[in-house]
Amino acid sequence: MLDRILKHSTHRQILISALLLGLALRCLSAWYVWGPQALDDFMDVLEPAWKFSIGQDTGIHDYRSPLFIWIIGSWIKFGGLFGISKAVAQIRWVYFFLAVSSLTGILGVDLLIPKTEKNLLKRILPLFLMAAYGLMPFISTRSFLEAFAMGYMTLAFGLLELARKERKISPVWGFALLGFSTLVRFQLGVMYVGYLVVLAVLRDRRGVTAGILVGFGLLAIESVIDLSIGRPALITILTYVSAAGHPQDYGVSPWYSTWLTWLAAMYFPFTLLFWRKFRSAWEQHKIIAIMTLLFVGIHSLYPHKEERFIYPILGFSFVLWGTAWAESMDSKWIRRIYLPIFLVLNTTLLVIGCLLNTQIEEIGPAAAMQDRSDSVLYLDYDSLMGRGWMYQFFLRPPAVMKRVTEPLSEDSVRAQIATGATEFPFEGIAILTMEPEPSEILAGLAGQKIGDYQCDSLKKESTLIDGLIYRMNPIRNRRRRPEWYLDCWRTH
Repeated sequence: MLDRILKHSTHRQILISALLLGLALRCLSAWYVWGPQALDDFMDVLEPAWKFSIGQDTGIHDYRSPLFIWIIGSWIKFGGLFGISKAVAQIRWVYFFLAVSSLTGILGVDLLIPKTEKNLLKRILPLFLMAAYGLMPFISTRSFLEAFAMGYMTLAFGLLELARKERKISPVWGFALLGFSTLVRFQLGVMYVGYLVVLAVLRDRRGVTAGILVGFGLLAIESVIDLSIGRPALITILTYVSAAGHPQDYGVSPWYSTWLTWLAAMYFPFTLLFWRKFRSAWEQHKIIAIMTLLFVGIHSLYPHKEERFIYPILGFSFVLWGTAWAESMDSKWIRRIYLPIFLVLNTTLLVIGCLLNTQIEEIGPAAAMQDRSDSVLYLDYDSLMGRGWMYQFFLRPPAVMKRVTEPLSEDSVRAQIATGATEFPFEGIAILTMEPEPSEILAGLAGQKIGDYQCDSLKKESTLIDGLIYRMNPIRNRRRRPEWYLDCWRTH
């Protein structure tokens, strides 16, 4: 069957199929899996972008550029024209934007594969990995800065490598796109400077000149961005570098963790079945291999590490991985052992990443309440939601979060509801806790009428995946522990 597909497929058909497959999977993930990957995505992007969309001060850190906030905020504002105003709907709307933007990475991978390549598997496999790699739908729609920059950086290098090989194509376009990615995610400046050094070693004067000129233009653009928000020119980059100089403030990991994460992303150790072919793949894509190792190497030296830091070079990794795999397809070991393992592992990850929501314990109650009304009083009896910050995106005026210091009891809940009702005529009141024993008290109040409020059934916010991860390491995964809440609604 594979031989028949290869025989009757064209370059254009392969590319279009990869784009459609990638878009379909990403849209599934954007709709069904709206929980966050990390706290930073909500605090540093989503909430500031929403504030920008309604004309409020974004309150971003001094080491963050507002560029991406403006982009996402403008998209949220555009969605408002279609009635997209509820928090979860806005999240899905933003994820859809990231999903479409990430398709640029598929185009970039296609450009990195030589037009003269006769082995269609060397084109199909890298494109398939970029489109349908098990974690790609989730990654492409969750890790805001890295996901957005990943696609454009991959496309930028596709254009740059094409310009290096074909003189009729200007390298300015590739450097401009790489520069845009860098302005969104400053850490990609490593790739910009690194590629300039590679071109200098290769004595590519045209490329070096274009890169330097575009680089000065990028510094001018960043200066204008800083000045437009009342900051000194280029101070954001300098502050970012300064903040990066204190990794102990964010957590420290051993140097080898970055390399292990990168290898695991390529389904190591199963790829060892054709590890000899990676040398051939690196020979065919020397520049991409150099840039990949440079990026992983530098990040391995930086003490603070997160798996999403390597997302931008996944496209390059897929080119190397797909090329090595394609050259090994004649082996019976690859067809009979590696291929079944890959299909099972990749399909499992796709199902999880596209259909199973995660990390909603902290925000699930607020999302459900806000979808019904913004006029909600949240009574925090040592809840997961109250301990975090992500809930702020869901609390739209006149919603209020009230932290209750006294132990949860039936009398306390009744008193708090009565007090809240006199302070403001909230349409709904939610009582939250993450402790199992106090939740039994809420279960006793379920279905009862308290003053003007009729209480619904007790709800537990948790998912299968989060439950498993939490039980494996309760201390490190506190945000995944179950959350209980009782919602009560005004009857008149």
